[in-house]
Amino acid sequence: MGEAHNLLTATISRLAEVSPIWWAGFVLLVIFTKLFYRMFMHPLRKVPGPALAKITELWRTGRYFRGKWHEDILECHRKYGPVVRISPNEVSIVSPDLIKTAFGYSTGTAKTSWYDTWITLGGTQAGSSISFFGATSPAQHGFLRKRVSAVYSMSAVVSMEGKIQPVLSSAWERFDEFAKLDQPINLSMWASYFTYDVVGKLCLGEPLGFLRDGYDKKGFISGIHGAFYWISNMGYLPLQSSWLLNPVVHKIARLLHLRITDYARAFTNFSIDKIIQRIHEGSNKSTDRDMLDHFVDMKGPSGDPAPPGDILAEVGNLLAAGADTTSVAIKAVLGPLLKDPARYARLRKEVDALFEANNGPVEGSGVLSYSVLKDLPFLTACIKEGERLHPSIIYQLPRVAPADGFNIESYYIPPSATISMSPLAQNRCQAIFGNDADIWRPERWIPGEGNSAEEIKEMDKQNATFGYGSRTCVGRNLATFEVCKFVAQLITRYDVELLNPLNPWSVRSSWFAEMDNLHIRLKRRV
Repeated sequence: MGEAHNLLTATISRLAEVSPIWWAGFVLLVIFTKLFYRMFMHPLRKVPGPALAKITELWRTGRYFRGKWHEDILECHRKYGPVVRISPNEVSIVSPDLIKTAFGYSTGTAKTSWYDTWITLGGTQAGSSISFFGATSPAQHGFLRKRVSAVYSMSAVVSMEGKIQPVLSSAWERFDEFAKLDQPINLSMWASYFTYDVVGKLCLGEPLGFLRDGYDKKGFISGIHGAFYWISNMGYLPLQSSWLLNPVVHKIARLLHLRITDYARAFTNFSIDKIIQRIHEGSNKSTDRDMLDHFVDMKGPSGDPAPPGDILAEVGNLLAAGADTTSVAIKAVLGPLLKDPARYARLRKEVDALFEANNGPVEGSGVLSYSVLKDLPFLTACIKEGERLHPSIIYQLPRVAPADGFNIESYYIPPSATISMSPLAQNRCQAIFGNDADIWRPERWIPGEGNSAEEIKEMDKQNATFGYGSRTCVGRNLATFEVCKFVAQLITRYDVELLNPLNPWSVRSSWFAEMDNLHIRLKRRV
């Protein structure tokens, strides 16, 4: 023991005598060797991409933070092709073959550890206390998704139409006021108020009050947007979003008057209070249950009641993710539609005809139900096309490469690599959607207007707006329902004028691709 101690002491003494210049040279040599390996010896060295992305993850993380990933990822694929190296060990892929490989229903591979960053919004890694969105284990994901899937089925969503339509009617009451005053409105904000009030009604039994009050009460929506921005952007950094709940970082942020650490806390505290209150009251056992009742009644893998962390994770999925997914979709459909008078007129004519057939005159007091709207071909086409061109999530969705590696678009991707797909880039793939994939053309979804029924079926299968396979967004049905109802009733009820047509909106990437400053003017139809 004494000899070992003496040897250690002598070694430390000798190291202390080494010149700082030598240490600096050693560190530089290590860095140079690592960079040389990544550039010239790495298994992905032949995959094209930005030079900085080949040697450091900071290229992509920096681009995430600047909020322009919707431009960056499209430019990367236009410049470098269908397979692009966006970090030392990750490639972004655009290809019709993706659903046959890592993103397929039965062939899909596991999610990477990047998804652990979402634990900040609720739940832990222990047991099953994590949202199914963040679950990297296929088995765990399957269990977590299965226990809530019935709540999100289309039949369940349609059964809640009686809860959703009153929220829509509240929106129209406010819009009537703006029309009467000839007052322009920012649809970007009011679409969010509507979708947040809907999830509040469905999850907590009552709207959150945004439509009634006309502003972002207590900064709730901006807080959620801030949480998504920081949590998603920190996913590739050491400790990921754990920094947001670190008490030291929290104290420093407070001293500097920064809200960085407040975002996740604000949502978590709000949701926990509601969950605890509902647990104490007991879930509603009648037929008029809300979604929180279902979440409170969930069971764990062993059949025991689900812990609060599980419930918080599902509330987070609905309140934080469900509202923004839908509000982005509403704007993604209405924005290009309002810029296109001919197609706007075609859609109005289609909806008006259905309205008159079911409810009498257009200016009547009745409303169109989803059951009669869902089969309108041009309305469906406009919704699909808007969501295709501007999916709500545009960041990379990373997966572990297949165990044996695979060949795609003339490149071999080794099993050690991470592969990822941006729904935005994938939805612009010309091999899937045609040479005009970057163009707004709803007719591509209507048989006989440019594509055959078989081609449309293939486009539907390849559409990445809501993800692929077993990982398809569980809230897809709810989003489709709300968008369909909102768009149809809006254009039936009002003449809608798009303001600032040369620069009608701006896009900001923060996990969701938000469409800001979409200003319109309304005139009540008579």
